[in-house]
Amino acid sequence: MIFYEIECLTCKQRVRIEEGTKLYKQYKENPNERRMCQDCVEKIERDAKKQLMG
Repeated sequence: MIFYEIECLTCKQRVRIEEGTKLYKQYKENPNERRMCQDCVEKIERDAKKQLMG
């Protein structure tokens, strides 16, 4: 299986993105763009929902 390792923009951890995932497709389209790991994306989404709810 093909994979790439990237550094998360937020937490600076090394993240493996594997072939067939949405993040892999985005990486192949534009490899120079900085990306976040799934944990950081979920945390940001949760925080945004909390702020909207009050």
